[in-house]
Amino acid sequence: KDLNHYFEDRISSTTADLNNPYPHDYYSRNQLLNDMIQEAQILDKKIDYTWSLNRLREVHKEWTEQIMKIEIESLDDVSVDGIDYFDKFTPEGFKLLKTQKEVFTEGSLMKHCVYTAYWNTIKNGNYLAYHVNYKGEEATLGVHIYDDRLVFNQCYSRYNQSVSDDLRLHVMMFVDTLNHELKKENYFLTKKEQYVELI
Repeated sequence: KDLNHYFEDRISSTTADLNNPYPHDYYSRNQLLNDMIQEAQILDKKIDYTWSLNRLREVHKEWTEQIMKIEIESLDDVSVDGIDYFDKFTPEGFKLLKTQKEVFTEGSLMKHCVYTAYWNTIKNGNYLAYHVNYKGEEATLGVHIYDDRLVFNQCYSRYNQSVSDDLRLHVMMFVDTLNHELKKENYFLTKKEQYVELI
């Protein structure tokens, strides 16, 4: 908003006393400002270099949410090939995340990395992600798809917080039941046969 404030901030950052009792604040402020410069360009906003560290954090969070909302609206909402098959085994309280938009929204809602870390694996048919709501407790469940079984990977609530023992047992039982149902339908055998045909 004011170039003079920008220059004052840059000068104070580069000449900061190295013995300052709060050096982390300088690092946090500079990191935030680096991110916010890119966000300001995307959103056509202006940065006020007189903002406090707390104010910068608030604005950074607000701008990040605005950008994520824009990204969500532009994402493909077509189901991953073959993932609909698993829907018939999905019980009440579980929601299978079947599209890029759903996985991205889950990561945004739950404040964790299910989209950034697992979307490609989901898209390639090697991972399942579920939103779970059990007795009012919400979490994201991740399950690896191997050649002969499904394997529990992780289950976390918002901000990667641990879930209750009750919920953890509930999702583990779900994965066991899912494996049982898939074996009954010869899912893994069929998958192997399809793989051999491709080779």
